[in-house]
Amino acid sequence: MRKVQVCSDDTRQSPTRFAEASPAPSLASTRIAIRFKRDKSREFAGNILALSTQSCTLETPFELEPNTRIFIRIPGQDTIVGHTIRIDKLQADVVFQRAIHPSVLEHILRRYSDPAVRLQTFASGISLEFAVYKLRAEAMQNLDRPQQTID
Repeated sequence: MRKVQVCSDDTRQSPTRFAEASPAPSLASTRIAIRFKRDKSREFAGNILALSTQSCTLETPFELEPNTRIFIRIPGQDTIVGHTIRIDKLQADVVFQRAIHPSVLEHILRRYSDPAVRLQTFASGISLEFAVYKLRAEAMQNLDRPQQTID
């Protein structure tokens, strides 16, 4: 296991802590529009470029400083707290205080994947709703017809 040194602003903890990271966690490439903020600042728009259960790569509108606490808000999800560990111009690598559950990660990636995939999912959802509506209409018509008896 590799250790990544991360500074903490929480006075209840020691000034530094070590976040355990698995060797080369798999980052899924994606582009998710998010809102993020630093301690005692307003929210800014940004994008997640890569995401794993323990870390992510953020694209930000300005340069962040190393060891900055970040609050990441993905629409429809809980706020994720993390610390910047590496800065490269307008991109920052962030390690999370608590790992994201793998099923939550899968849900996020499926929901915010390529727009073509989202459109296909949306279209199949509409097709399914239409099929259910059509079946219900046919069932209602069958209820209105007189029942035939077999002698």
